[in-house]
Amino acid sequence: MARTALQIVKDLEREHTEAGQLPLKLTPGWSPDKRGMSKSLARSALFAVRDKRLPRERYDNAVMASLDGIEIRYSGEELRQDDHDVFMQLCHLARDEHIGEEVHITGAQALDGLKWGRSDEDYTRLRSCYKRMLEGTVYVTLTSGKSNTRLFGSHLFQYVTADVDNSANIDSTAARWTIKLNAELANIINGNQMTLIKWAADKKMTPLAKWLHRFYATHDRDKTFDYKAETLHRLCGSKMSNMATWRQNLKRALEELVSAGFIKSYTIGPKPSYMVHVVARTLAEIDAAESN
Repeated sequence: MARTALQIVKDLEREHTEAGQLPLKLTPGWSPDKRGMSKSLARSALFAVRDKRLPRERYDNAVMASLDGIEIRYSGEELRQDDHDVFMQLCHLARDEHIGEEVHITGAQALDGLKWGRSDEDYTRLRSCYKRMLEGTVYVTLTSGKSNTRLFGSHLFQYVTADVDNSANIDSTAARWTIKLNAELANIINGNQMTLIKWAADKKMTPLAKWLHRFYATHDRDKTFDYKAETLHRLCGSKMSNMATWRQNLKRALEELVSAGFIKSYTIGPKPSYMVHVVARTLAEIDAAESN
């Protein structure tokens, strides 16, 4: 009996899933205004929230704070939310292909997509992100139940090259970049290991608000969430020692999420726990609100 078109597509999806190479474009709802991200990475301090004026640390197989069931070890120069921005943007450009295919983009196109401006400082920042993700090594161990454990490790990028015309300088934003994402990333980006977020408002947020938006987006969005302020402080990788000041920063970041329509409301309870209670919105609710 001849297979129907739907059966053929499902068989192809199953084959790619087993090989860890499902094209990201097959993810339902991945439209140009959304970005896909790994739940495991967003639930950790891998892409930390730190004062940009402080130098970045270097790690050697360091354990990054994360939720239960996830262990992330990282070696390399410290990653922050700007690195996560760049990583998600490149995954978005690669969504029509298999993970591991090359992404081609000029420096100017990358900066425009990130809304960083085109100054020399912005371009240096972008190239530094490329360098960190090429050199850094991430090991992720996922544990489900008592016996199901998976470990895998990789660089976020497999290689990076840049080409320019003879009339241009290699430091010019006209440089054409070729970036090959690591195929092993399919283990933490495809299927139920991946989630989508709205991109336009996210790009405008402060680093802590970005981290919170991405963190809460990895949860079931028809539920409410309760975390201690101290837990969120640890999970986002903050090094701020004055917790009273940090809680004020947390409150301002949560207000950003309310203003952007990503969450309906929040409360921060009294001491000693300072429990943070968040009522989220689903992507469907966010889309509906924007269309009205």
